[in-house]
Amino acid sequence: GIEYFNPRFSPDASKIVVGMESSGREGRLIVTDLKSGKSSDIGIGCQPGWSPDGNTLYFMDFENDSYNITASKLYARDLKREATARLFESREILMTSPSIAPDGRSIAFVDEKNWDVSVAELPATEINAAGASGEVK
Repeated sequence: GIEYFNPRFSPDASKIVVGMESSGREGRLIVTDLKSGKSSDIGIGCQPGWSPDGNTLYFMDFENDSYNITASKLYARDLKREATARLFESREILMTSPSIAPDGRSIAFVDEKNWDVSVAELPATEINAAGASGEVK
């Protein structure tokens, strides 16, 4: 069957993002416009969070060895341009449970390797229509 998890309202409550998993397949993120009912499949990802203006969706993807997370990746999805950029990837820091600051400039997360809570600046990145990330500044 289908399982849903981590529902999150956009800041203006006009949309909702939810994780969806079915029959052991990797989790996908679905954004639904609550007024029109239109849904968009964002792709593989989990643990979503919205930018303060609601135009960008941040989310995680993980690699694992069937028991533990072995790598983490943080992505940003520009919902207006329908483009995605990878902002962070590491096997050293296993970023989980991301939370975007109200000003949109930083992110708090748990490092699953040592269970520390950390805060980091979000990198400025250009998200182009092809989905490739620009240079991280």
